[in-house]
Amino acid sequence: MNIKVPAKPRIQPPPNSHAGVTVFPLESLTSPCGRVTLEPLEERHLRDLYAVAHPASWTGTNGNTHPYFAGFPYGPFAAYDDWVDFVRRTFFEAGDTIMFAVYTTRAPDGTTAIPRTLVGKVGLIATSVENQRTEVGHVWYDTRYRGTFVNKAAVAAVLAWCFEGLGFSRVEWKCHSANEGSRRAAESLGFVYEGTFRKHMVVRHGFKRTTIYLAMTDDDWPSVKGKLWGRLGVSDAVE
Repeated sequence: MNIKVPAKPRIQPPPNSHAGVTVFPLESLTSPCGRVTLEPLEERHLRDLYAVAHPASWTGTNGNTHPYFAGFPYGPFAAYDDWVDFVRRTFFEAGDTIMFAVYTTRAPDGTTAIPRTLVGKVGLIATSVENQRTEVGHVWYDTRYRGTFVNKAAVAAVLAWCFEGLGFSRVEWKCHSANEGSRRAAESLGFVYEGTFRKHMVVRHGFKRTTIYLAMTDDDWPSVKGKLWGRLGVSDAVE
């Protein structure tokens, strides 16, 4: 395209956490089942997250097929310092964003106790406070925990915080059209399909991603909460 995009002003020095930048309060969250906790992302979490998302078993060169970064316009990162710089510039400098490090004390079977372990991240992005809208995004977990209780528990905590704690009226979820797992996860949580945006964004190597839009509103939340709490094995009266 014959358009030049001006460079984004950068905070100097780059922040090492969300403190003083994000519109969100910096609060840790606990899932309704108690098996998952979320901490606002800080630089101290990044070494473990880098290790999770850069398995030695992946030897490919095309990021569009990476087990953690496929569908995202970034990653994998050749060096840890590149990852840190990316997180600082992309997440910590963004006032409309908060990322959480996701921990669990259970093995993938959901019952076996293990030492508290960092297993992934989940975030809220593209937030419009004046329109009471935010979006769950940049979600990934250790591949051993995909399809387990972790995503349900983590997102349940985030949704309760959004609707009941912060007063949002709409939470969105967007995913690559080829990422059927992400769409199934969103729909299983109660998000409603709203449309398909063709060639919505250029991801990498000129690849144009078609994006699936889903959302949940505060009108949906009471029914969704009851079902979701039940799937996590707790009463919807338990906070």
